[in-house]
Amino acid sequence: MKNKNLIIYAPNISGVGSKIWFFQKIKELNRLKSNITVYTNSNFKKRINSCNHIRLIDLGKFNFIYLVFAKFIIREDFNEIYSMGDYPLPFIANQTIYLNQANLIDPSKYKYSSRKLVFKLKRFYFKVFSQ
Repeated sequence: MKNKNLIIYAPNISGVGSKIWFFQKIKELNRLKSNITVYTNSNFKKRINSCNHIRLIDLGKFNFIYLVFAKFIIREDFNEIYSMGDYPLPFIANQTIYLNQANLIDPSKYKYSSRKLVFKLKRFYFKVFSQ
């Protein structure tokens, strides 16, 4: 995997668990001597100084917009892309998705999964764009 152009797309991570995955993935990829571009909406520059960091504006509850329009936001060529925000990036094939959201599991299969409308919509999005 040396000298590959990799993208870590994480504009909507906010929880402790997702940040642990995020920093661990960067650490792992840095060992492989890859060219890494990171998209976030947080100021992680001090912690990811070995990567090209593109900071997006934090849109709060509307950060999902960065997922839908990822195809148009990402301008460089890449060999691999890692989506760290629980959801697939539409219109981008061959991506690795890191999940940290138990509410994406259908409540009929996991009793602790939420039945709220917002999670029903998120499960629908995941189902449509992960095909």
